[in-house]
Amino acid sequence: MGEPLVTPMAAACDGDPCIMALAMFPPSTPCTDDAACNVNGFYPNEYRCEQGACVIDEAFVLERSMCAPTCESSADCKAFDEDTTCVTGFSCSFVAADGPLCCQKQCVCNDDLGSAASTELERDCAADAAALCGA
Repeated sequence: MGEPLVTPMAAACDGDPCIMALAMFPPSTPCTDDAACNVNGFYPNEYRCEQGACVIDEAFVLERSMCAPTCESSADCKAFDEDTTCVTGFSCSFVAADGPLCCQKQCVCNDDLGSAASTELERDCAADAAALCGA
């Protein structure tokens, strides 16, 4: 899954974080246009070509970012906006192994969750969240 892109205390989210949990790894090969950066991506506009290098497209991040309140279970999660870009619904999941959301469950879009990484993070947080998060 990778580390989420987070806007803490987002005003549009009534103080909850705004998260895009999708892993973002721009291609490392040189590019001449945006199409060259998006050849292998699931979405057609994840990256853009900037001065010969692929970078994460900020508009894509804003489009995929969603309010992510703290939760106990997936039953606590629902679509918070009828205009959401989330297709497969929301789940209560750990999204970070460090930083302000370390081992905190948040409602995140299932479209963006990587099951293997999410399962590994769940295991690590359950085993010893204090050690993992430096508390």
